[in-house]
Amino acid sequence: MPDAINTYYAGLGRASPIKITIAEHDLRRTNVRLYQYSVLPVIILIVTVNGIIAAGMAAAGEFERRTVKELLFAPASGFTIVAGKMLAGFLATFGLAAAMLAVAAMIGLIRPAGPILWLTALTMIALSAAFASGTGIAIGTWFQRRQPVSVAATIAAVEAFALAGGLGVIFFEPLWLQRIAVYDPLTYAIHGLQQAVFYASTNGFARDVTVLAIAAAAAAVAGSLALRRELITQ
Repeated sequence: MPDAINTYYAGLGRASPIKITIAEHDLRRTNVRLYQYSVLPVIILIVTVNGIIAAGMAAAGEFERRTVKELLFAPASGFTIVAGKMLAGFLATFGLAAAMLAVAAMIGLIRPAGPILWLTALTMIALSAAFASGTGIAIGTWFQRRQPVSVAATIAAVEAFALAGGLGVIFFEPLWLQRIAVYDPLTYAIHGLQQAVFYASTNGFARDVTVLAIAAAAAAVAGSLALRRELITQ
C-alpha cells in the first residue's frame, strides 16, 4: 500500500475506521519518499509539455506570421530547415529538464549514483525530448495557428503523461490503464529514470531506450514530413 495511506490512517489513532497491520518484506533496500518519487514524473511532464508546445508554437508561428515563405528562399535545403526547427525544440526541452535534474541533485533531493547512471538518466531525458519535439512540429504544422496548437499540444502532452502513470504508481492503477501504458513511450522514460535515480540499476535499460528511440524516430519522421509537405505547397 502507498505510504501516504498508511501514514494518514495511522495518524487518526483510535478514530481510524481502518486498522492496518503491515508485514513488510522489502524487495529492494532503497526507501523512496513520496516527495522524491514525485520529482521524476514532473521532469517527464516538463519535457513533454515544453517540447510539444515549444516546437509546435515555433512551427505554427512561421505559418501564422507568414514568414514560412521566406524560409523557402533561404539558401538551405528543406531537410536543414526541418532539422533546425526540431533541434531548437529539442535543445530547449533537454536543457530545461537536465537543469532541473541537476538542481534536484545539488540540493540532495534525488541523485543518480555514479557517471553511468547519470548518463542513463540523461539518455531517457534526451530521447523523451526528441519524441516531444517531433510531435510538436507535426502538431504545429497540421494546425498552423498558435491558439489551436496550444490547446492540442497541451492535451496531447497531459494525456500521454497521465496514461503513462505519471500521476501515481502505474502498478496501482486499473488494469486497463496498465495495458494502455505499455504503448505509451513516456512509461519507459519514467521507468528508466526511476531505475537510474532510485535503484542504481540499469534493469530494462535496453528495452526503454529501444522503445523511446523508435518513438522519437517516428515523431521526427512525422514532424519532418508534415513540415516539408507544407513548405513545398506554400
